[in-house]
Amino acid sequence: MDAIKTLDSLIKSQAHIRDVNLEYSAIDDKSFRGAVLPRLKQLGEIETLDLSRNRLQSLPKDLSQELPNLTSLNISGNFFTDMRKTIDGLSSLPNLVDLEADRS
Repeated sequence: MDAIKTLDSLIKSQAHIRDVNLEYSAIDDKSFRGAVLPRLKQLGEIETLDLSRNRLQSLPKDLSQELPNLTSLNISGNFFTDMRKTIDGLSSLPNLVDLEADRS
């Protein structure tokens, strides 16, 4: 998956990354929880995350534990089916001020 390679490269570079764009990366729930989210946590202080146009059906309830500094999130164009879980995940983000969720 290209998203994993991209994140691994960012982690290796040890750059101070605040914005990550993973639009059109074919990320589904399993890959998000198992591979993408742990790598995002390794990057540190992610503030802006674009997960638009992927294959997500829900977001983890404990999203704030992995991305506590997130202020902007784009989840447009996904296939959310578990809205309760997704809302819980979004509600757990204390610093979130900008949410894009068109066609989700």
